[in-house]
Amino acid sequence: MFQETNLTDYYNLTLADILDDGSIDVLSKSNNGNLDKILATVIQTILAFLAFYPTKKVVFTGSTPFLTRLYQIVLSKEFDKVKEILDIMGITDNKLEHFQRNQSYIGFVRSKK
Repeated sequence: MFQETNLTDYYNLTLADILDDGSIDVLSKSNNGNLDKILATVIQTILAFLAFYPTKKVVFTGSTPFLTRLYQIVLSKEFDKVKEILDIMGITDNKLEHFQRNQSYIGFVRSKK
């Protein structure tokens, strides 16, 4: 789910499971063995959003430190494939910087170059 933030042109990407009653659970652990497919879908969704809204920026973080670390690992693996078309920034406790492998972040920002 993409949600507008209070910062101009920044949208938060919320990753969650939709429960049977229609509510959203950002902490659920499906553990159904399709993590690679889910992460590939998330990447494609971000790319589609930015293709449709090229001046916007997508902010995302994991709902737990484990998930944030997992996203960082995936970004590190995919970085060379997308660095020509996307800017990837890492959020630290006090600043926003260009994404670097082996640097710990609390969140990420993706935007078109």
